[in-house]
Parts: sequence; structure tokens; C-alpha cells
Amino acid sequence: MEKDTKSPIDKLLKLFHYLEYGISIILAIIIAGILAVAVIRIAVYSYLLIFSQLLTPTNIDYGAFNDIFKKIMTLLITIEFMNSILHILKTGELKQLLKDVTLITGLAIARKLIIFEYTKAEPMTVIAMGIELVSVGIFYFLIRVDTLSKYVPRGNREVKKKRVDSDPLNK
Repeated sequence: MEKDTKSPIDKLLKLFHYLEYGISIILAIIIAGILAVAVIRIAVYSYLLIFSQLLTPTNIDYGAFNDIFKKIMTLLITIEFMNSILHILKTGELKQLLKDVTLITGLAIARKLIIFEYTKAEPMTVIAMGIELVSVGIFYFLIRVDTLSKYVPRGNREVKKKRVDSDPLNK
């Protein structure tokens, strides 16, 4: 009879891994449902808005179009978030998750900068948002440099020719 050589900590880590995997699947299903409902609602709202604007072109409501744009940007960020959850389920790469979360954060800040009403904001608020976006960009660059440093020749070592397919900037 074989003895179980795994320590209680290894068993606990394995249990935690299964728990994390299960929660990730549940989150992916919930996000997929939210995305489906959101796409249908945006499509209906866009259809109604476009045809109402066609019938009365003198009363164009630019705020309504801006609202649709905000919703679409939020939907794109949600899709990217779901993609990162599915990627972690598939590969389990923590560093890739860090890169994905950094990109999603950059997208969220960029979305805020795009839809932001600058005329109603304090100048320091605009500067702070710009500094946030630059900081996230620098952080992503540092993560990328660390990832790419594996592929840079050092001394007589041969350069690895592996392509990182999950990196959207490396396609």
C-alpha cells in the first residue's frame, strides 16, 4: 500500500486551485449572460435612436449617441475581462493575467478620458487621469520588457524564437 506523500499544505493548495477553477467558470458564465443581454439592449436602443433621429433630424440628441458609445466601450472592456478569465482557465499563467488586468485598466481609463466632459472638470482631475493612464502604460511596458527579456541573447546563448500569441501587441 502506497503512502500519500503530499503534505497538508499541498492538499490545501490543490483544493484552492479547484475552487478557483470552479469560481472562474461560474464568473465566465455570468459574464457571458450579462454580455448577451447587454448586446441585445444596445442593439434595440441603437435601432430606436437611429430611426427616431432619421425622422426628426433637426432635434439630434448627441447625448444619446454618447450614451450608446459609453455602453459599447464598457461592453468591449467586459469582453476583454472575460477573455482574460478564460485564458487563465486554459493556461493558468499568472503573469499573463497581470498583463491582461493592466491592459483592461488602461482601456477603462482611456474610456473615461474619451467620454469625459472636460468643460465641467477641474484641471487637476484631468491631469490626474492623464498621470494614471501614463502610469498604467509604464507598468505594462515594464511587464512586457520582463517577458521579452527571456528572448534576448546574452553572451553565447541562442535567442529563443517563441512567439507570445496571447499578447495583443505581439501579433
